[in-house]
Amino acid sequence: MKTNLISKIFYPFENNTSNFLLILGSCSFLILCFLGYQWEFISDGIIQMHMATYKEFWKVLINNLINTASLSLLMFFLARLIYAKSRFIDVLTVVLIAQANLVCIALALFNPMLKETTQAIIPSMVNGTIKPDEGMLNQLVWLSFAAILALVFILCFFFLLVQGMKIAMNSKKGYHGIIIILMTLLLDALLWITRPYIN
Repeated sequence: MKTNLISKIFYPFENNTSNFLLILGSCSFLILCFLGYQWEFISDGIIQMHMATYKEFWKVLINNLINTASLSLLMFFLARLIYAKSRFIDVLTVVLIAQANLVCIALALFNPMLKETTQAIIPSMVNGTIKPDEGMLNQLVWLSFAAILALVFILCFFFLLVQGMKIAMNSKKGYHGIIIILMTLLLDALLWITRPYIN
């Protein structure tokens, strides 16, 4: 049973129904929007999130929709080039499930406790007045742990995106995974540069 659970988590597209994954991905999308609204951060790229000023919930929702829609359309374009029978709903489901990792990153990096710790440490580091006492060292350990955790979930994002897209476009070729990653990173950079988001 434990093995079955692990398979469902790490290989969701092979071990869960499409409807379940679409509902799960949609719920995670709404949770990410809610966290962005509550904790005041913006998803200003496919895999980028930064602190921001307060925004109404509808603005956070639209900003996240920009990311989800742009990645879904780009991946659908690639999928149709490789496999003409690829369906947009399958691609959208893959993108939503991959983006569920962003919820975990938000929980790790933008929770109020870590935010308070960051706000306490950064001025001292900038001014050069940081004192390596036990309390400060504990705070640095928590910050480092959160950063490592965020990196792990970014890797999981790409793992699930590649895995799901290869199924959606009926591909067994390894280099297609590299293309998916490169196209996602290019889109991330383009969104960061053009910033089509509501302030």
